[in-house]
Parts: sequence; C-alpha cells; structure tokens
Amino acid sequence: MLTADNIDVTIRPATAGDAALLSELDVTTWASGHDGALPEGLLDSVAASPWHNETFWQTRIADRSRPHWVWLIETSGPVGYVAFGGNTEPDWPDYPGEIERFYFLEAWRGRGIGSLVWRQAVDELTGAGLKPYLTTVFVFNAAAQRFYERQGGVRLGEQEAFVWNGEAVREYVYGFETDAPRD
Repeated sequence: MLTADNIDVTIRPATAGDAALLSELDVTTWASGHDGALPEGLLDSVAASPWHNETFWQTRIADRSRPHWVWLIETSGPVGYVAFGGNTEPDWPDYPGEIERFYFLEAWRGRGIGSLVWRQAVDELTGAGLKPYLTTVFVFNAAAQRFYERQGGVRLGEQEAFVWNGEAVREYVYGFETDAPRD
C-alpha cells in the first residue's frame, strides 16, 4: 500500500474478473474527463464501443503477445486505472514503451494519486527495458497535458486519434526520456 495526500492507495494487477469494472471505469472517466469537448454523440456511444467494453478488457488482460500491464487503483474502492506496456503507436518507433490509458474518477483527480501511480508505472516500464516511453492526450485536455509536462513529458507532435461521424479527433504525443520526478 502507498500513500498520497494522506490517502492509502492500493495498486493491483487487474484480473479477468475485473473486466466489467474496468469497462465501467473507462466509460465513467471518459465522460467526466471529456464532456463537452468531443464531437456530439460520441460520449453516448463509448459504452458500446469495442475499445471500451468488457470484452475489450478481457482480451487486453489475457493478451500475452507483448509486454503490458493493466492496474486498478483503489482507495476505499476503485478510483482509476492505468494500462501500459510496449508501444502501440507505429509512427513513434524510437519509444519502446507507452502509457496507453491513465484515468481517474473526477473526485480523485488532483490529489497526488496520479503522480504516485505514474511513478510506479514508469518503474515497471524501466524494469522491462521499455524506455523511453510515450503517451497521447487529446488536444483539448489541457489539465492532462500539464500533468504530463510535470512528469517530464515533452510534446513530440500531433496526430489523428480517430474520426467520428466525419470529424477528426486530434491528440498530442508526449515523449518521456527521463524518470518521473520523485517528491
């Protein structure tokens, strides 16, 4: 158990039995983190999306084709998750590691838990030889961009994340060459 802002935090590997919970956290954190910024109707479809549903998480947890981890973050209950491992971004081959998804329930943001979990994930990537590493963030998510910059991230570029009903959704790519800051 770790502590952030006088809050006991447990970081544990997700299991196949956590797939429904991960899907629920995924949908909830997406909605609270991106409300009003994504194209009309997109958030309403997230729960049914093959990139956010229970089957996605079952497959993701079971996949052994590349090094990766999915962790649940808990205090008195689940408050977030992180999915990370080998790079899935083909346009950035010089970055062997990637923190792919890093989300917290709104009430738990800004309390130091993210920095704590980030350092643990970076330590895992480092131990697996997956440095330097990268992450992506929607161009409109200024709070997440500030967080990544505080963790030592440098904006490498911008790319299309996906297209929804003919509208491109863009994201920045952040690269990390150094260890995460330690408090």
